[in-house]
Amino acid sequence: YTNGLAATHQLVIGGTFILGNKLQVGPMETGQITCNDQPFLVTFPSQGMCGAEVGYNNMGVQVDNAPTKLEKHIVHMSDHTLGIHVEIFRWANHINARITMTPRAGETVDGSCGNFNKDPSDDTTEAIIARMGGKIPHEQLLFSHAAEVSADLPQKTLADC
Repeated sequence: YTNGLAATHQLVIGGTFILGNKLQVGPMETGQITCNDQPFLVTFPSQGMCGAEVGYNNMGVQVDNAPTKLEKHIVHMSDHTLGIHVEIFRWANHINARITMTPRAGETVDGSCGNFNKDPSDDTTEAIIARMGGKIPHEQLLFSHAAEVSADLPQKTLADC
């Protein structure tokens, strides 16, 4: 379905949002769901605590136009106090994610998807790197292993989809 263009293979959530815990979610075939590097939510459907309540079920609206005949396997995590909801859709060989946040007065949000100020001109890759830096320091990485990146491969963008 993705013709090799799916960019998301793992998603890790950590930090104060889940009280210092680490939730990692991968695709159905080659990944798993872990909490603090231990198997988590191993049955379907299920729910548990990983610093916050986490659910695993088939309830949710897909983030793209993938064929609806595929069974949905969705990991949900919410913090209603912060107004954050995360949905991670697990497919055979990739994942899709939807992160929704309620704006909070006096707080700035910034990340690899932009700063949510409704001005797309400052959400370019160059502008984001200028604000945040290019790489996460090794000691702050949440993934168990750093991804290998090769400059020899042509870079793909949303325009290639």
